[in-house]
Amino acid sequence: MVQNPNTNQFKKIISVDLNVEPSPINTLTSVSEFKTDPNWFFDSMLDPLISVEFDFGTKIEDNVRKIQSRRYIIDFARSSTGELTTLGQSALESFNQLYNGSTNIEITAFENWHRTTPGVVEPNNPRFDEQIFDLMPNNLLYDGIFNVISAEEDRINRKLYYVLNTLNYRVINIHR
Repeated sequence: MVQNPNTNQFKKIISVDLNVEPSPINTLTSVSEFKTDPNWFFDSMLDPLISVEFDFGTKIEDNVRKIQSRRYIIDFARSSTGELTTLGQSALESFNQLYNGSTNIEITAFENWHRTTPGVVEPNNPRFDEQIFDLMPNNLLYDGIFNVISAEEDRINRKLYYVLNTLNYRVINIHR
């Protein structure tokens, strides 16, 4: 907390180590509905652009500001007529058995599967579409006045606790 001596206002300063990886998201809900959007950039001439929505509200920490999304595009081996080869069909069946409809795909296991499965075209150079999504910063929920009597330091847990005499506040924004 920082106090402005001229106006007797306090500001909360939150410091975050940006070099720390966020907690992994281990599972997602199953996709049951697709959304269509106009594709102004003609991503491989796919129009409309098909997308899905996920609610990450309980899955990410408050200090995360961006999400990296990666969509892998797997090419299976085909003959000159466009039919799947025997290895291509085997790789497709392996993919369907291991990953199709799964919500808890571990990226390192998938990349290893892509690299080592016969019938996958260019196994060491996976094709993917990557996007970075910006997240909205947290909104200030409360505003108020308080009196600090003392501060206590917890050296074991590396926390600082403030003992307050009074705390008067109001809710600024109830929507997050």
